[in-house]
Amino acid sequence: MSEVSTEASVEEGLADEESADEVDDAPRARPSLGPVVALGLAAALMIGALAVALIGGDDVSPTAITVNGDRTTSATLDSELEGFSTSVFFQRVFAEQQAPVAFSGDGWINSFGTMKWLQLRTQSELLQTMLERRGVPLTQAQINEMAQELASNDITTGMSEAAANDVAVNEAAKEQLSKQFQTEAGYRSAVRRAARKLHVTVDPKYGRYDAKSLSFCSSLGCEAGSISLVPSPQ
Repeated sequence: MSEVSTEASVEEGLADEESADEVDDAPRARPSLGPVVALGLAAALMIGALAVALIGGDDVSPTAITVNGDRTTSATLDSELEGFSTSVFFQRVFAEQQAPVAFSGDGWINSFGTMKWLQLRTQSELLQTMLERRGVPLTQAQINEMAQELASNDITTGMSEAAANDVAVNEAAKEQLSKQFQTEAGYRSAVRRAARKLHVTVDPKYGRYDAKSLSFCSSLGCEAGSISLVPSPQ
């Protein structure tokens, strides 16, 4: 997200220069620099705007989801979903759910896949925050180990590299946080308490968040399907 500013200044009162080759003393009118400066400034602004577009600039697309004020745009979420939707493993799961729900003109992932991704990305942030507050933040080595395990079991096969990494982060966070509790019930209870402090809003075309059940629901409604933020019993 960047900002480009262009400054231009023109000095007035340019001194006349005398030419050694002049043969008469009559003053000669100098051409106006105004149009030249204007064209130069316009070109600079155009180049600056192009640079912003090429670099990426600010993502001004609509908000898809906010978690405690942290905003994710539709453009970002659509990109994440596209990378997630190509998973060979999850495609089989998606196919067993309700018909695809088109959004943003794509429709390459159904509503179950969408709510699963919303749950995964939100749960991941929640669990990582819990680990950090306990003084045991997730390490890259733990993420790498989980990534290898998931890949060897074909869980992330077909996903984009970014999506595969996000899934590995989520699974590693669940594994490491569960080790901080003596019982699974204690672990799930702690996650439930932390999740109740979240304030989540979702663009209806992607689904909805039910704060009472701490679940992400299908864009067709919670009765069509939902996934809890609290990890399932192992």
